[in-house]
Amino acid sequence: AHLLQAALRHFLGEHVRQSGSLVAPDHLRFDFTHHEAIDEETLEQIEDQINAWILADLPVTCAEKPLAEAKAEGIIALFGEKYEDMVRVVRVGEVSAELCGGTHCARSGEIGSVRITGESSIAAGIRRIEAVAGQAALERSRGLEKALARAVRQLSATPEELPARIAALQKQISELEKQVQQARRLQVSTDVDKIIDEAVSIGSVSLVTARIEQADDETLGSLADQITTKLPASIVVLAGVNGESAVLVVKVGEQLV
Repeated sequence: AHLLQAALRHFLGEHVRQSGSLVAPDHLRFDFTHHEAIDEETLEQIEDQINAWILADLPVTCAEKPLAEAKAEGIIALFGEKYEDMVRVVRVGEVSAELCGGTHCARSGEIGSVRITGESSIAAGIRRIEAVAGQAALERSRGLEKALARAVRQLSATPEELPARIAALQKQISELEKQVQQARRLQVSTDVDKIIDEAVSIGSVSLVTARIEQADDETLGSLADQITTKLPASIVVLAGVNGESAVLVVKVGEQLV
């Protein structure tokens, strides 16, 4: 957490302050003040810097001193935290100096490595970074490598070709979905007379209702237009069901407006 905060302040600015954390032997959650999401490139730079400090095997020292003296030296303190007159200062080489009462390794190299697993917003002006360290970081890297290898085999592509191959598949899927929807609209259009035949007459008004499977709002709107064109004195209520979503279209013929 100390190295993470130091890297955040280095790349994002000194406005970064810890606002909460969870530190376990193999993972951490770090909340901090910042006004926007961190882009992928900056996250990589932060992760690289932390690992560079880990590889440098920096000494971690702890010493007690008066709070006033620590503040005068610019030691980083947790915002809003109340401290005793004597405080514990934890230093990681020349990289980080913070007030902290937790347990620490003797040297940064004992951490092994760190992989950032997520960055998100948890409140206005508060961001959260989650990461794994040591064996958990190694296992995550291996897991990602295995997932990449599976994708390479399934798509018959090299790792470098994957982004272009995935983009091509996404485009193909989008085009196929459009074709399916167009075919569905054509099919629905042929059902207009059948739907009209099932209309219920209420005085001089025809009430037309139908449930159409796998239909979106555009398809239902087109169908409603066709029905009201043929039945100007009608009220049309069409329900479209597509997976777990539903669309309801209601239209009144021009003679009833």
